[in-house]
Amino acid sequence: MNLEGFELKTKEEPYGINIIYNLEIEQDYEETVIYNGTFLLSLIQNADWINFNFGELE
Repeated sequence: MNLEGFELKTKEEPYGINIIYNLEIEQDYEETVIYNGTFLLSLIQNADWINFNFGELE
């Protein structure tokens, strides 16, 4: 799983982040969502939501 990019949604409240991952193989990504979501929400004080997009496997 590789980070492909991210997009900040800051034009209107609630503010958020879209994070796009590129999945190379099928894997369990629940742990990634928990750790990264907790980390980002604790560091970015005005972020209200995070959307994780894991794309589709070929």
